[in-house]
Amino acid sequence: MQPFDFTAAVAVAVEVRARLPGRVEQVLQPDRFTLVLLLRTFTGKQGLTLSWHPQAARFGWSGLPPRRPDTFAFRQQVGHQVQGLVLVTVVPAAPWERVLRFDFAERPGDPPRWYLYLEIVGQYSNAVLVNGEGMVVAAARQVGDRQSRLRSVQTGEPYQLPPPRLAANPDRAEPLAVWRDRLTVLGLPLGKATLSAYRGVSTALVEGLWAQVGFSLKTDPHTLTAADWERGFAVWQRWLRAIADETLQLQATATGYGLAWTGGGAGPSAVVADYYEVRLQQETDRHLAQQLRQGMQAQVAKLQRKAEGFRDRLARSETADALRAEADLLMAHLHLWQPGLAAITLPDFATGEPRTVTLDPATTGLQNAQARYRQYQKLRRSRDVLAPLLAAVTAEIAYLEQVAATLELGENDPETLLETEAELVEQGYWTAPSRPKAKPKAIPACRRYTSPNGWEVWVGRNNRQNDWLWREAQTWDIWLHAQEIPGSHVLLRLAPQTPPEPQDLQYAANLAAHYSRARLSDRVPVVWVKPQHLFKPKGAKPGMVAYRHEQVVWGEPATVAPEPLC
Repeated sequence: MQPFDFTAAVAVAVEVRARLPGRVEQVLQPDRFTLVLLLRTFTGKQGLTLSWHPQAARFGWSGLPPRRPDTFAFRQQVGHQVQGLVLVTVVPAAPWERVLRFDFAERPGDPPRWYLYLEIVGQYSNAVLVNGEGMVVAAARQVGDRQSRLRSVQTGEPYQLPPPRLAANPDRAEPLAVWRDRLTVLGLPLGKATLSAYRGVSTALVEGLWAQVGFSLKTDPHTLTAADWERGFAVWQRWLRAIADETLQLQATATGYGLAWTGGGAGPSAVVADYYEVRLQQETDRHLAQQLRQGMQAQVAKLQRKAEGFRDRLARSETADALRAEADLLMAHLHLWQPGLAAITLPDFATGEPRTVTLDPATTGLQNAQARYRQYQKLRRSRDVLAPLLAAVTAEIAYLEQVAATLELGENDPETLLETEAELVEQGYWTAPSRPKAKPKAIPACRRYTSPNGWEVWVGRNNRQNDWLWREAQTWDIWLHAQEIPGSHVLLRLAPQTPPEPQDLQYAANLAAHYSRARLSDRVPVVWVKPQHLFKPKGAKPGMVAYRHEQVVWGEPATVAPEPLC
């Protein structure tokens, strides 16, 4: 994730200062890394977000977050001290360092009473509330001597800025020759040389600056001509001039955001917020998908062990008929029993062949027969009980395998993940999340494709959508699914009295194969039926259906485009 560098901090600080002063009406903390100041400015009520997230620390104007109760002590301490005060300015706390100081006073023009320092230093990012005497009153993350040998951040101690980098400050007065020497003396490529020689620069900034003159981060500085150095120095000076004149602008790029040399676009806060909100949501989605996959794997493993136990017990119950036959033989030949016998050979009723029956010498022949009858009854009862239990566990495993396939094929789609999570909570496989529930859409956003002859093909993203496809299917449609393989339900939408064309059926079969666990195979068997031959067994879980009168077509998953075509 692209770090929030000094250039972005200056650009956003200029934008924030333009709307100040602003009275702090409320302080919110939506999560453990984010503080939102609700400010009343001359332009109305606005939210100012401060984040010390390890990968996405930043600040800037934002919308008003939902007001949910929280128990964060840091928010309570900050709110108690600065609520009702006026935020008068935001400035870098040290030259060319990503530490911002937010000053709070009784009214504009008064000396600040409180300072909030936002330290944007990667995984060590922090927010610290400091009083007018420079003492730490609260910190989002307390830092003791054991965590850092360089400095501590503890309540009641004097506040110290993070130690600066040992590099030169960019300076507009620096001559071209000195600038060039700094970048060549280290013997590093342009990118690493610039990052090592100067404070306040980042990889994204350096890459953008050198790209202006046609060079990459890996360019050898010794290959540049005098004219190249002059052009590069001009871009460097232009950047420094924009910082000094407070005219920096940001813009979105293919990989993140960077300098905008012309204005007219979105403000710096919006550019930064758009980038980090998308990336953080992606991280959240990846984390949720991983949690769900691990949870389903654990559930399936547990059920498979349970099923294996049922199978073992059923296998033992298969001896029930043999025990009864032995008991019948003993009862029919009690007159042949002798005290102390450990075994007896008797003619089998069915074959007439000799059959040896082991005996307990300590009991009578009748008692041996009765013991076998009791074992027979016990095993027969267990067989009657275990068979439906094994069937239920097998169906449960099939359902969870289907959910796991949904997670594998969903590619961390946020809506699919949330719907799958809600389904698992409803089915009792997942703990309900603490976040507010999203209202389900009336029509799920399933994948939609267009067949060669122009018919719509719908592909379910999860079991809820698979159920919806089953309910929406009309008599003339075609339902498809990879045969005996977890995957998505596919519906080929046709007009009344329209038989499916072979190329349309093949196209839909390819989709069913692609959105299944066999997507890496060359060919996958796919069943297709008319919707009237689909039915949902009583008590079946979401997405689980049965079918009859099916036909099979071979799908080719590799022929499917990676994204829906419509």
